[in-house]
Amino acid sequence: MATNSPIGIAADVVYPIAAFCAIVGWNKAAMRSARRAGLVVFYHGNKALVRGADFIEWVGTRPTEAPSAARLIQH
Repeated sequence: MATNSPIGIAADVVYPIAAFCAIVGWNKAAMRSARRAGLVVFYHGNKALVRGADFIEWVGTRPTEAPSAARLIQH
């Protein structure tokens, strides 16, 4: 559920989690899923941060299409 943000994610910017999620249109569950799938998040004190470059790299490693439901069903 991404929004059409005119801002986008810049490789040379470090984003607080809340700002990052607002830009890409993710809720907490989507962010949690991305982290489990390998998106790098680091902490400075108690602040969680995402580097734009890490996100861009992570997106480039994701499959280009979701698996179909037929392939997910185990007989």
